[in-house]
Amino acid sequence: MSVNKPPSSMSPPGSISPTSPMSPTSTTSPTGTFSTDDQLTAAASRASQGADHMAGTTHRVANEALEQVESAVEAARANVQPTVARIASQAETLARKGLDAVKDGAYQMRNRAQNLGDVTARYVRQEPVKAVLIAAATGAALMALLSLVQSARRNSDR
Repeated sequence: MSVNKPPSSMSPPGSISPTSPMSPTSTTSPTGTFSTDDQLTAAASRASQGADHMAGTTHRVANEALEQVESAVEAARANVQPTVARIASQAETLARKGLDAVKDGAYQMRNRAQNLGDVTARYVRQEPVKAVLIAAATGAALMALLSLVQSARRNSDR
């Protein structure tokens, strides 16, 4: 590859021309003469081609990595969606069971209260004197307890 430049016609103003006494030394090859400038230009060209090649390789590798990440995200999304649906279904089932348990508990409490009311009403009908005496004794006991609490409170305030 022999490149011979015309003298100073391509050189910018103020630069050293290849034929001037201050020009870089020339080397001789079997096919012709190459100046140091030609060698630098060829080296810069090779470096530029190498950089272009590396940039292309880097771009390709980056695209492959992005595609792998995208595939991994899609796989994770595909795995997560059924899991989320299953968990949501389980949560709904548990909520329904909890609500049913509360309803059953309330129903049982209402039935027990109703049964106790019926038993009490039946006892009062069958034993009215005993029922009045039990009610009076219960009332007196509650009044005595209330009186003790109030007197204890007055004594603690002093």
